[in-house]
Amino acid sequence: PKTASDISGFTQAMSADSVTTRPFLYSQWATNPRPLCIPEFESPEQWAAWQRTMRDKFRQRLVFSYDAPTMIVKSGEPTKRDGFTQQELHVLSEGRLLFRFFKLTPNSADRSTSGRHLPTIVCFMGHGKVRQILDEPDSYQHACAARFAKCGYLVFAMENIGMGPARDTHQELDRLLRLDGYGWYSLLFAHQQILLDHVFAD
Repeated sequence: PKTASDISGFTQAMSADSVTTRPFLYSQWATNPRPLCIPEFESPEQWAAWQRTMRDKFRQRLVFSYDAPTMIVKSGEPTKRDGFTQQELHVLSEGRLLFRFFKLTPNSADRSTSGRHLPTIVCFMGHGKVRQILDEPDSYQHACAARFAKCGYLVFAMENIGMGPARDTHQELDRLLRLDGYGWYSLLFAHQQILLDHVFAD
């Protein structure tokens, strides 16, 4: 400081004079209240058009987009279970497996119900394995899938990508997809849409 004081324009600053810059709080940004931005609608047609626009924006922002069309094929023979028949189906794109799901048909769906629609449930299992849907009676996944099939519902149960019988890789998928602005849930949204389209066509 003694040497620096000989330099023209030098003033010694005290530590109390320093300014602390607060960091940007992303948590605060994410939780700030914000308007819903829903306009007033003058007709059902305007409402429907707005819904279509918002769904398209959602898909562009969050839903993973596959380049090639998908196809659904049965995998193996149906398996008789307690109260229902289980059929495994694979969703393929260019011959490669994207994900699989199961169709659980209740035993009550015999010839007397042919030509009629069964009450139907689509089960997205949350975090967990398919065995929780089919084999673990105390799991919530079982309660919303196999239990309903035993009670007479037609059930479609989707297995989450990265949570198959082998090693759990969903967090690795999430990190990889974030390089392109997607995430693991982007795959789930895409797969759910594929499955729902199949269910409505069934």
